[in-house]
Amino acid sequence: MSDKSGVTEKPRVYARYGDREYAVSDFALSELQEEVAQALAAGRPLWITVFAGEGRATPAQLLISPGVPLVLREERETGIG
Repeated sequence: MSDKSGVTEKPRVYARYGDREYAVSDFALSELQEEVAQALAAGRPLWITVFAGEGRATPAQLLISPGVPLVLREERETGIG
């Protein structure tokens, strides 16, 4: 989404899993919430690809399953584009 000045807001999704926070790039927040809800309702695990680290992010996989605490949040970044 952009306004008349050409400034865009790019939402970034983060997952807090255990005591670490990871960036999630494959999903919008609502999409990831739906994927997690469907997997948990079906009683099946869900693997999501995330990125760990600052600057040079390293890909990682998180296993989402019942009983595992997970916090999802969205942060909007403002950029030109």
